[in-house]
Amino acid sequence: MRRAIENNEYYDLQKIDLSSVNASDAYWANIDFTGADFHKAVLNIASFRDSILIDSRFREAHLQNAIFVNAFCRNANFMLADLRYADFSGSKLYGARFDRTKVFGVIISSETVFSDNPDKKVDNSENGDGSEMIFFKDWLSLKINELEKPS
Repeated sequence: MRRAIENNEYYDLQKIDLSSVNASDAYWANIDFTGADFHKAVLNIASFRDSILIDSRFREAHLQNAIFVNAFCRNANFMLADLRYADFSGSKLYGARFDRTKVFGVIISSETVFSDNPDKKVDNSENGDGSEMIFFKDWLSLKINELEKPS
């Protein structure tokens, strides 16, 4: 089933439970995953480009190199997820939760919008081993500074 939102068509997979699914390299662009559950799913290199991920749960999911370009991720939960090298360019992450999330190498752009996670720490270690836990706001400041450096 497809539905239109703001002149865009999305395939409707709202509230689907994909917990523990192994779907690495899946291409899920332009899909409405509102309320979907991806708990402990293996989704490395998967694409959620231009998708709606409102209230979606990615707790403990494996999302290395996943593509979230221009995704709308309001209130998405990435607690304990492995997002190393994921691409969030242009994504809207209002109210998204990052708590002990592995974030090394995550890509953002000047169009990426985050909400504050004031007291939450993220894992910025290359190996995702928890050896470099920093506050989310400090990690975000580092990413913004990277964007502002001339190339």
